[in-house]
Amino acid sequence: MHGALLQAQSQLQPGEYLAAFLDDICLVTQPSRVRAAFDSTTAIIQHMTGMRTNMGKCRIYNRTGSEAPLGIRELGEDVWCSNKPLPSRGLLVLASPIGSPEFIHAHTQARMIEENNLLAELAMLSDLQCCWLLLLFCAEPRANHLLRTLPPTLSRHYAQAHDDALWQCLQTLLGETDDENFPAQYPRARDIASLPAHMGSLGLRSAALYASAAYWAG
Repeated sequence: MHGALLQAQSQLQPGEYLAAFLDDICLVTQPSRVRAAFDSTTAIIQHMTGMRTNMGKCRIYNRTGSEAPLGIRELGEDVWCSNKPLPSRGLLVLASPIGSPEFIHAHTQARMIEENNLLAELAMLSDLQCCWLLLLFCAEPRANHLLRTLPPTLSRHYAQAHDDALWQCLQTLLGETDDENFPAQYPRARDIASLPAHMGSLGLRSAALYASAAYWAG
C-alpha cells in the first residue's frame, strides 16, 4: 500500500495530495480535477495492491455547496455530498466530521446518544467500583477525539452535553437524584469533581473547559 500511495502521489498535479491511514485514503484536489485524480489514484492502488475502492463509503465534499463536477454523479448517488440538505452536507474522515455546521452538530448529537447509552448501562451495574472505573477511564475520555479535531466554536454544545451527562451519571451512581437538595454546594462540588486526581479530586475533566486546549494541542 505504501508503494501504491507513493506512485499515486507522483501522478498528481502540484497542490494536490494524498493522506492515508492504512486503507482509508483522502484525496485533496480542485473540483475540475476530481474525477481525473480519483481515477488515477484508484487505478494505481488496485493495480499494485489488488484492492478496489469501496464506493459505498466513498464521499466527495466541497464546502461551496456547488453541483457535482463532471463525471462524479456516475460514481454513485451518495458520493457527492456538497449540495445535500445542510444536516447531511459533509463527510467523516477517521470519525472526524468535516462539513457544514449543521452536519457537525448532527454528528455530535448522534455521538451523545451513543455516550448516553453507555452511561445508562453503567447505572445498571451492581458493583459501584466497576461503575466508577468505567465512568472515569471509558466514558470520560470519549470526548477527546472530537475535541481535538473540532474547533471549539463547533464542539461547544457537544462538550457541555458530555459534561452534563457525566455529572448526571455520577450523581446516579452515588444515589443523588435531585440537584436541588444542595443548591449552594452543587456548583462548587461539580467544579471540584473536575479537578485532576493528583489534586485529591475525582479527575472527571470538564470537556467544556479544556476544549480549546485540546483542539490547539491536537
